[in-house]
Amino acid sequence: MMESGLSEAWRIKELRLKQGLTLEELAQRSGLTKSYLSKVERGLSVPSIATALKLAEVFGVEVGQMFGVNQAEQEFVLVRREERRLFGPQVDGQSQVESLSPGVLRGGLEAFTVRPPHDPTAKKPVEHKGHELLFVLDGRIGVELPSRMLEMEKGDSLQFLASIPHRLRSLGEGTAEVLVVISHLSHPPA
Repeated sequence: MMESGLSEAWRIKELRLKQGLTLEELAQRSGLTKSYLSKVERGLSVPSIATALKLAEVFGVEVGQMFGVNQAEQEFVLVRREERRLFGPQVDGQSQVESLSPGVLRGGLEAFTVRPPHDPTAKKPVEHKGHELLFVLDGRIGVELPSRMLEMEKGDSLQFLASIPHRLRSLGEGTAEVLVVISHLSHPPA
């Protein structure tokens, strides 16, 4: 069973050392600061989804492998509610993100629940490889794309190339909840 604390679960230092990288080299390759990466390695800071995806790309692994979960030889991954991993700040007004699939089976999908803030302007739009699927579980959201703002409500879904800059915001009174599924495949399955 996985532990509920995130700090001991991240394997960033292990992956960095395995690839023979210094903190400075990892900072250069990822575009993140050396001091921030040091805090993540020591469990003093929790990366956002965008940061975790960026680090996974540098290491050539899936985000789930940075949690210390090696799924390459397993046929399934069962994650209990209490075993979900949190990303990013959990402060009022900030998004709260939980990983539903901290171990990815043979490089296919990663799933998260996201509670987007009402004011996302503190964060830059994100972009990454693969495809993304959004499904609104509760509430209403706005999806900011370069060309337009899409409004979605409970039950709506949206699929798009994740390389398109995008960010989410909750609309209305409460904070929305969204299922986010990221496919690392370069082309959708036929």
